[in-house]
Amino acid sequence: MSPDPRWGETVNALVVPRDGSTVDAAARIAVAREGTAHVKCPTSVELRDSLPRATSGKIEKHLLRARYWEGPPPSP
Repeated sequence: MSPDPRWGETVNALVVPRDGSTVDAAARIAVAREGTAHVKCPTSVELRDSLPRATSGKIEKHLLRARYWEGPPPSP
């Protein structure tokens, strides 16, 4: 989730593509909208080389969220 001036926050998709594959952001959002409620669909897609993981192998979501929530809140 990231801040949004209109809705307060929106869903972002963080994608780590497999080796040799390409990702079309618009297509990813369209696929998500086919089977998911509109409010739960991502509004943006960010490509990453990797995701931060703890020693247990779990994704450290708080590190991913921190980047978007630093600084002042968005104005309405």
